[in-house]
Amino acid sequence: MLSVIIPTYNRSNLLRETLDSIINQDLNKSEYEVIIINNGSTDDTENVIKNFKKKSSNISSHIQLKQGLHEGRNLGYKVSKGD
Repeated sequence: MLSVIIPTYNRSNLLRETLDSIINQDLNKSEYEVIIINNGSTDDTENVIKNFKKKSSNISSHIQLKQGLHEGRNLGYKVSKGD
């Protein structure tokens, strides 16, 4: 399984484009997971995440408050199930 880890902060438009691109790949949902780490965004990021989670069962999200990109990647790695 492939794990795609996306740490994000106030990038709702880019997140939307990124998730559309990932979901539209020629992969079966069982072959990958998408883990979004929301670093305390104050824009529409959380709504974008909720909408995509409704569309795709292999998307999960976690919130961590202003811990930075590096810690976001670390959290994503810790919760990932991929190889």
